[in-house]
Amino acid sequence: MVTQVTNHQTEFIASNPGYWQGMLNPPIIPADGNSETIVLTLSPTDQPFDWSWIVGHLPSTSIFSVEVTVHDGPLGKAFTLRGWVSITGDGLYFHSQGIGPYGVTTVGWNQLPVMT
Repeated sequence: MVTQVTNHQTEFIASNPGYWQGMLNPPIIPADGNSETIVLTLSPTDQPFDWSWIVGHLPSTSIFSVEVTVHDGPLGKAFTLRGWVSITGDGLYFHSQGIGPYGVTTVGWNQLPVMT
């Protein structure tokens, strides 16, 4: 999915002032290897573009959720893809891949600490 979104981000930024931002999708984080349905109509309130702009390149379901956050700072424009999964009895795990000058946002799978 990193390659698919990165390729489409290159097209998107060529005709827009910044990168595309993708809401968490599927919105229900899949648990224990089970699939949840991808919702193509999710979009942030400040952007009219939803997940359907990469339709045909995404499956209809996924065993992990993905979100795309955008960065626009002193080092330039960039984006981060973040994947999420849930494991019953163990909690949430995430992985992120930073693209562009904020590549430091790249980390392997990590467990989100449980707040007690």
